[in-house]
Amino acid sequence: MKQLGLRGKRVCAFILCLLMAVGTAPGLLAADITQDRTPIFSGNVILDYMAGVILNSIPTGGMTDAQKIAAVYDWIIRNCDREGAYGEPYFDMAYLEANAEQWGALYDSLYLQGKIRYHYDMYVSYLAESMALYRVGSCAHYASLLNVLLERLGYETYLVAGEFINSDGSHVEHKWNIVLVDDQFYWLDVRMDHANYERTGSISHTYFMKTDTDEWAKKHSWDREGYDLDIGITTTEQEYARIKAGTAAAARPNDVVLLIDGQTATLGAFQINGSNYLKLRDVALLLEDVDSPCHFGVGYDAATSTVTIQSGLTYTRVGGEYLGSGLRVRACTPAASRVVCNGQPVTLDAYEIIGSNYFKLRDLGTLLGFGVDWDEQTQTVILTTR
Repeated sequence: MKQLGLRGKRVCAFILCLLMAVGTAPGLLAADITQDRTPIFSGNVILDYMAGVILNSIPTGGMTDAQKIAAVYDWIIRNCDREGAYGEPYFDMAYLEANAEQWGALYDSLYLQGKIRYHYDMYVSYLAESMALYRVGSCAHYASLLNVLLERLGYETYLVAGEFINSDGSHVEHKWNIVLVDDQFYWLDVRMDHANYERTGSISHTYFMKTDTDEWAKKHSWDREGYDLDIGITTTEQEYARIKAGTAAAARPNDVVLLIDGQTATLGAFQINGSNYLKLRDVALLLEDVDSPCHFGVGYDAATSTVTIQSGLTYTRVGGEYLGSGLRVRACTPAASRVVCNGQPVTLDAYEIIGSNYFKLRDLGTLLGFGVDWDEQTQTVILTTR
């Protein structure tokens, strides 16, 4: 993830008191690993304000993870409808629009301080905003609002698109969720549990916090291979097992804000043993994007497992740059590749994370001739290349 101009992405927030609505107590994953409970915002100023107000109305203090998630899940079931015309919105639209700019400015500040994270999805944002405003919608609206509210509580959550399999074997287009708690993904289908609530007046939790994917697939159909690959569902538990066994170190997501020759950018980073590491190709592309004189090319020779860095070359995209570090701890090991810079072998402290090499920014600065400094007040890395 790269941003030139932080406000351009509208990383958003409301007021500090709303942050009190989210739990910050981490859940235990493995030895010395805790899941980050920093609030995750949607990237939509108005939606994030409404999410904060809704969560303030849902008691979650002192609850376990499952109880917190159930409280939000049940609130949606009780307060939203599948059918019906839109009535008056539940929020004052004039008030929302009048305050959006100042909320955005505050959220910029909270993001820079590391007090919030964000997970922007235009589709989820659009549907969740409508559901928060009018409380009427389809399965996609239900799943989207659940996604936003759970992430505001700090739980990494995704919307899944596929089909629901009816009792007669027919399929209908459908949306549901998956949430990560500690090192385990759980399936959630709030719309189908709402359908039972409509029929019986009671909440059954038939589709709440399920872990057996094969059992889930008896009533849900989706691109299992492609989706699992996208979110790493098949590797999450394996990664934590490696960390717990001591065969890999823990790389904690810690995206960094940079001021590079006066331009603001955000790059995906991981913190390992107290130091931040950035993807080599992200740094190369960023220097290219700002037309820095310190730009460099990156190559890789698979036969010899050699990474090559060449000053002055134009960086060529290979795909996968600026993706950000994501929201979860990843397993990492010291990079096995040799590094050759401007024709000379060099020794750098580096780690391999999800198939990419990550380096310390100061080491790259020393190697390639740009300055690296730290502004404690703004929590910003200062890069000087001119």
